[in-house]
Amino acid sequence: MRLIGGQSLVRGCRGFAAAVTGVCLVAAPTQVASAAQVASAGRAPARVSAAASLRFTVTTTADAHNAHPGSGRCADSAGRCTLRAAVEAADASPAGSQAIIVMPAGRYRLALGSLAVGAGSAPKRITIDGAGPGHTVISAGGAFRVMSVAAAASVVLDGLAITDGRAGPNQYGGGVLSRGSLTVANVLVAHNHAGAGGGLDNSGGSLVVTASRIADNRARYYGGGGIQNGGLHNAPGTVLVVSSTITGNTSVSDDGGGIFSGQNGHPGLPGLAAAPPRPVCSARRCRRLPAVPGQTLTVVDSNISGNRGVEGGGISAQGIAEVTGSVIDDNSAGGADGGGIWGVRSITRSTISGNTADTGGGVSSNPILPLTITASTLDGNHAIAYGGAINDGGVVTVIRSTLARNTAGKQPGVGTGAAVEIEGSATLNVSDSTVADNTTEPAGGGAIDNFGGLAVLLFDTISGNSGSITGTFYTKATGTIFATATAAKNCEVPVHETAGFNLATDGSCGLSLPTDLTGADPKLGPLAGNGGPTSTQALSRASPAVDAGGLPATSGCPQFDQRGKSRPWGPACDIGAFELHYRVPAGR
Repeated sequence: MRLIGGQSLVRGCRGFAAAVTGVCLVAAPTQVASAAQVASAGRAPARVSAAASLRFTVTTTADAHNAHPGSGRCADSAGRCTLRAAVEAADASPAGSQAIIVMPAGRYRLALGSLAVGAGSAPKRITIDGAGPGHTVISAGGAFRVMSVAAAASVVLDGLAITDGRAGPNQYGGGVLSRGSLTVANVLVAHNHAGAGGGLDNSGGSLVVTASRIADNRARYYGGGGIQNGGLHNAPGTVLVVSSTITGNTSVSDDGGGIFSGQNGHPGLPGLAAAPPRPVCSARRCRRLPAVPGQTLTVVDSNISGNRGVEGGGISAQGIAEVTGSVIDDNSAGGADGGGIWGVRSITRSTISGNTADTGGGVSSNPILPLTITASTLDGNHAIAYGGAINDGGVVTVIRSTLARNTAGKQPGVGTGAAVEIEGSATLNVSDSTVADNTTEPAGGGAIDNFGGLAVLLFDTISGNSGSITGTFYTKATGTIFATATAAKNCEVPVHETAGFNLATDGSCGLSLPTDLTGADPKLGPLAGNGGPTSTQALSRASPAVDAGGLPATSGCPQFDQRGKSRPWGPACDIGAFELHYRVPAGR
């Protein structure tokens, strides 16, 4: 027994009439047909005129139309309840009707074209309930789109697989094109192809993907290998991905290998001229498209991995997009921007690792939309040119996060900003964070490279990198540890100070205030799990950074360190991202 939409449902039908017609639950007894009625020729059953609650159980994997779709019964001309006959019966039901279609295990190969679920203008709720994605498979055999969802419909797909759809190079949604409200739960969407939205396309409606797997789909021209949000007209709409895996999808010529919320070019249609995708270029050379009001993407507790796109290998977004509690790994933007993510507004409690791109190996920001990264780890990402972890083209704020073991370079004459590249007039704010063990090739390209922007550092630990700060533009630091691991200087030019309380292992940062420590060894531990959601570098009790960071009133030290431990512990805050909670002597 399962609960769907608050109803208790028992799989399978009872009784001879139910087995023949596939009708298990109707609004009134008068809507139940006998076997004789279904089998009789020349007499069409009466149409259902009032909103009904219908339940159909599919009895065959064959594909055939409903003989009398308006009757509220599921039967083709041979009396069988096919999937298409069930959908057509649900579609023909009056406004306000609810229909549940139960699909036993089997491979349902569509032969008569795409399924139109919720067709018509009358609002209705339709649930298609399978026996599990490994057991109930709906396939279009590579001939056409698997199904579409009408604008007035509210549809739930549960426990099935959508495979082998092909919508064509100038169409959207190879697996499903939805203009209405679609929930995909415990569903596999795989091996579908389209011009955009290879697996799923949300065109002006709402899409919820939960406990599902969107895998190995392909968008040929206009982005969104796995999912596209916006459709042909880039319409406002919402996409929510929860506890799901988006993997192995490809956007061949455009943005968002895994997910694309937005539009970059579109095919031509009557009254709508074609627009090719814009050329690939970095934030310092291109203006980006503005966000579409009402277009949102939210990714929660999900894994976005192994996707390939031209820009935003894992996720690309032009509207409002947020990522929480998720893993974004092993995605690629090739020779473009944002290997893992391009353009989202916030990344919280997430891991961005092993992604690659020309610039912004892990993340690239949208110049017109600020990005905030909180309690997250950006680890092992690579940029061929610059910005191993982050390419900052607008305003990026990093809070209580770790940027570690990222790399930039391996292209002649380039290799800067192993952790962060600050482009043009962009701004970077980093607080209570660790930037460690990031390297460039050639060496010395800096963990943070400031190419014409503004960097503000507040109680950070920047250590073990091949150079800490490069670039000759404005960098302001307070309460920060600079400890390069190589012969490279910590700072290419002196940093700016107002309060001080910084520590540097050499004199290159030009620390000049009485509260600073120059030429000091911070005595940092290795990058490790010391509590909290991210790795940190612990201070030893003998570190000169302990109790040398002033008080909130004098240095502006945050109330909590990177792990969430309170500050100050003792007479003053510690310099850097880690606050050592040592035993305080009695009477102190």
